[in-house]
Amino acid sequence: MNKKFFLILIFFIFFTGIYFFLHRERISSPPIGLAPTFEDLKQAYEFQDENKTGHEWGQAVISVPEGFFILGKTNSKGTGGNNIWLLKLDRSGKLLWDRTYGGKLASIANSMTLSSEGNLVIAGELQVDLMAFQGRVLEVSPKGEVLQDIILGQPGLTSLYSVSLMPDHSVLVGGDQARKGWIVKLDSQLEKIWERQVAELKGVTSIIPISENQFFALGMKEKSTVGWGQPGLLKFDLSDRLLREIFFPPNSGELSLLLSLPHRKWAALGVRDRENLEGRDLWVIKLDETGKIIWEKIFWEKTKTTMPIVKGAVVFPNGGMAVVGAVSLIENGDLKIWRLTPDGNLLWERSYGGPKAEIGYAIARTEEDGLIVVGSTMSQGAGKTDLWVLRLD
Repeated sequence: MNKKFFLILIFFIFFTGIYFFLHRERISSPPIGLAPTFEDLKQAYEFQDENKTGHEWGQAVISVPEGFFILGKTNSKGTGGNNIWLLKLDRSGKLLWDRTYGGKLASIANSMTLSSEGNLVIAGELQVDLMAFQGRVLEVSPKGEVLQDIILGQPGLTSLYSVSLMPDHSVLVGGDQARKGWIVKLDSQLEKIWERQVAELKGVTSIIPISENQFFALGMKEKSTVGWGQPGLLKFDLSDRLLREIFFPPNSGELSLLLSLPHRKWAALGVRDRENLEGRDLWVIKLDETGKIIWEKIFWEKTKTTMPIVKGAVVFPNGGMAVVGAVSLIENGDLKIWRLTPDGNLLWERSYGGPKAEIGYAIARTEEDGLIVVGSTMSQGAGKTDLWVLRLD
């Protein structure tokens, strides 16, 4: 045996013996489980490693006549950890102002819409304890002033992913609470009218009105470590009564977005796995108001290693769509846009990126019928991940 290796082994055995001798009382006590203690988690959370700051990205975008509102996340600005970041750009892309909305620990936003009064309604989550979150709804003026800050749900695994304005000016927010789907209805002044658990889904990722008093809610029925689970589309009325359940084939893919199309039609979008897990592709389903499938399209990627994700979409007046996301969430993944015709055919597809990873999270139409896209880039900017805005003709 190598002499150096033998000496190292002797030292290791010697010091291990000393450690167990000094800690014999603690080790012989009854086991208390392998989970980290609160103090362990607190120390890990507060540890200032080199990767804790320098990450920003765009999450949602709204086009208005004088410019664009962009909703993002930042852990370089504001207080605590992650903060909600709202920016206002003019139509040339010049930054007019930006605001952060945080909390003692952290807060993030996932969705944004305009209220009937022209204010921004933002849905997300607020961290209230080390391992506890609550749903958060912010009403913000067009100048970035907080008008209302509403906390919803019980502390725990609680979050809001979607916000939608209904025809009667009420607001619906959807997410999850205690690992179940969750929907809350607010009136036009953002006072809570009702909330309900949606046990049929693990979470509600998208909500969209389908009539004066009905709406669709989209999510996944089940999730597992070996498959996607089962996409589910639920139809409700505004009194929270479940009217219909539509479930798609299990473990085939994920549907996460809903769009309203012309002529009282709707679309559900996501990604679908190929047979034998040999790749993944964009998945689009056109529906009528009952949830019946009108057509279903799958847009194959060119290679098996190109794995798309879908994050945002927008509808054109003729019923065409533009979908944004990314391909291959690896170091050289690109932001990608798919442009679809009204009958669901691919008009064009484009990728945008550099040597590292880029992703698009949201897309909107400009006044000139162009596109504005927000997301994140690792190839450009000064930070590790930077908010990225693209305006396309």
